[in-house]
Amino acid sequence: MDISTNKKPETVSKRRTYAGLTASAVLLAIAALIFWPEGAPVERKAVEDKAQAVGEEVGGMFTCSMHPHVMEIEPGDCPICGMRLEKVAASGHVEDTGGEHGGRRIKYWQAPMDPGFRSDSPGKSPMGMDLVPVYQDDGGSSSEVTISPSMVQNMGVRTAAAQRRRLFKKIRTVGSIDYDERLVRDVTTKFEGWIEKLFADYTGQSIDRGMALFSVYSPQLYSSQEEYLLALRSLEAGKEVGSPAALADISSLVESAKLRLRLFDISDEQIEELARRGEPNKTLTIVSPHSGIVVDKSAREGMHIGPGVKLYTIADLHRVWVSVDIYENEVPFVKLGQEADMELSYLPGQVFTGRVIYVYPFVATETRTVKVRLEVDNPHLLLKPGMFANVTINADLGREAVVVPRSAVIDTGRRKVAFVALGGGRFQPRQVETGLEVGDGDETVRFRREMET
Repeated sequence: MDISTNKKPETVSKRRTYAGLTASAVLLAIAALIFWPEGAPVERKAVEDKAQAVGEEVGGMFTCSMHPHVMEIEPGDCPICGMRLEKVAASGHVEDTGGEHGGRRIKYWQAPMDPGFRSDSPGKSPMGMDLVPVYQDDGGSSSEVTISPSMVQNMGVRTAAAQRRRLFKKIRTVGSIDYDERLVRDVTTKFEGWIEKLFADYTGQSIDRGMALFSVYSPQLYSSQEEYLLALRSLEAGKEVGSPAALADISSLVESAKLRLRLFDISDEQIEELARRGEPNKTLTIVSPHSGIVVDKSAREGMHIGPGVKLYTIADLHRVWVSVDIYENEVPFVKLGQEADMELSYLPGQVFTGRVIYVYPFVATETRTVKVRLEVDNPHLLLKPGMFANVTINADLGREAVVVPRSAVIDTGRRKVAFVALGGGRFQPRQVETGLEVGDGDETVRFRREMET
């Protein structure tokens, strides 16, 4: 069959032969890597020798520095990553044509993933990758990597803008809800007697201020009532005599007896009722001086009580404390008055806001943490002492810095590198110095170019 072409037939035929040899060599090499074990050196060497023979016949081949198994007989781009192919001599090494490459003079060679590693001649980086050239006309900047748009899409390369913004560090921890100690109060007695009847008779009962707790019989209370009533009768009799001095003395006795009842926790309403009735009661009702929830109860009907005996513990839960543990390296960022967000696992999506009110002055040696106390309003009593909560303290660091996503920084161990998008599928590695990790996976970054050597 005739072939219509301006080139000589033998040239076309030879080119097709080289292409066929190249494809065969590459396929054999790939097959050797995949299917042949390490114990078959003869077969592997045969494939390598065949690929080398093809290179010698065409005067050298072109390979990708990132994918050495890609071998082409003409210059171009790597079909995998889109990088420019480098010429390889028949010996298998990248040619150094007198410091020139593709018409451009080479300044030095450097590792593609470690710009700090440089060499005056081609070779391998400590990571085993082929060194890439940096040209004189690049102005001494780090090497660029060019990736075709289709490969960028296939590889899922994502870019994000580096932003300069005010730094806010989020400190995440777990806290436990507890009573506000300032709102926990005990109910005790100041006299001796016996409990006749309980009105607040179970733990967990909600109590309002002025609500009846129990009735008690006490000889001291009974005699105090009689003294008060006797003083009132004497005052009425003194008014008939009309002596100012006598009225003053009797009024003083009335106020003294009334004060004694008050000191026994008898309310003014009960004292007024006693004056209207004119007779002492065998039992008096003790009312609650506080509002809240009964969290502890030791009172029982028929119980003998004395001065100082704790009968009830009442806690107001409309405001609670949350205790959290902060690692010692994060303590410098915690300040009094900082806001904190809190979420409960059984109330997803609902956020409670509190503030830091106290930082403990010591470190727990077992956990190397410092305890921090938060104050949170609890108007609907959804926060119950003993619960665990996820807490985030929002710390304002008071300064600005350049911030990039944490995933944009590649940590090689010796240095950290970020790739800067130059447009047109070109990316340039830059060595960076990182600082604090802030926000959600962001960290402060200071970019710097490599110094000239």
